Amino acid sequence: MTIEFDKHPFIVFSGRPTGQCKKFVQKRESKLLLFASIGGSCLIGIPTIIALTMFTSIGVLWTLGLCVPVILLFVSFCGLSPYIKGVESSILPSKIIIHDDGHMESIGETFHWVQMIDDVEYVIDYGLWYQINFIHTEKNLRFICQKDLLVQGTIEDFEKMFDGKLIRK
Repeated sequence: MTIEFDKHPFIVFSGRPTGQCKKFVQKRESKLLLFASIGGSCLIGIPTIIALTMFTSIGVLWTLGLCVPVILLFVSFCGLSPYIKGVESSILPSKIIIHDDGHMESIGETFHWVQMIDDVEYVIDYGLWYQINFIHTEKNLRFICQKDLLVQGTIEDFEKMFDGKLIRK
């Protein structure tokens, strides 16, 4: 099912973020994946280690020696995955479109997010880019607007649209 909107873009950022903006997204995504993988590893790893030591003749040290390296490799891979060339294209948006009918889109190779402008809680101005944060969602790194990728509209229009919600860092 495809949602059809009025196709009148007001502001468009086109192109994949680069430089400091790209590093910012990768670092945040890396932290998120690192915490998620540590949590998942604990939920699965601890019961597995306990079960192996209780129900097999393998000693505790052997069990730890087998499980801990596997868990560490898993956590390391998850934490480093945003920096892998092929993966970075799946976390960075290639186009942000803000429509004059009240919605905005973030389009990437593997995602297409649609949010309402009314749901914007605040916008952080990092100098070279903006991060748009929404009320009802977790920190969404898919709405990162690098200022030099603006191809339609103006920075003044963007800032006027989010007047009162703009936080400068």
